[in-house]
Amino acid sequence: MKKGLFILITGLPGVGKTTIGRELKKLMKLNYNPTIQFNGEDLRKYFNLTGWSRKERIEISKKYTQIIKFLVDQNINVILSCVVLFNEFHYNNEKQIKNYFQVILKSKLSRLKKIRKNLYNRKEKAWKVDLIPEYPKKPNMIIHNNHRETPKQIAKKIMIQILKKYEKNNN
Repeated sequence: MKKGLFILITGLPGVGKTTIGRELKKLMKLNYNPTIQFNGEDLRKYFNLTGWSRKERIEISKKYTQIIKFLVDQNINVILSCVVLFNEFHYNNEKQIKNYFQVILKSKLSRLKKIRKNLYNRKEKAWKVDLIPEYPKKPNMIIHNNHRETPKQIAKKIMIQILKKYEKNNN
């Protein structure tokens, strides 16, 4: 493969994106090297990206795409564990990044509220309260995380699908 893979793990806060992304990175390194993993909070912090309105979040997501495309074009695999539930983000990635694999993690909102108790009390706009999530229209996978499977088990399921897709495309 001449370019790296971009794996987006998206879903509402508290669904397990970052933890599963870390486990997936370990598996990716066994099959595809080099691989890095970010979450949205990392990118916001490292690049001093601020703003929580829909418009500001979309502008930030465009920067994510630029950073990721730069890395993928250098044959570096990128796993992004991030909410980024905007149609504009998904469309830009599909248009600009060839090897783009989308995973949606879902869970019951009542469970997520227990996991991320303070989420809905923060000043910035919250998903499902102030912002309507726009999930990818044709994701490669949708996983219902009931928190009964370990992150490692879920990461293995994702890895199997990645291998199937890119093995098929390379033959």
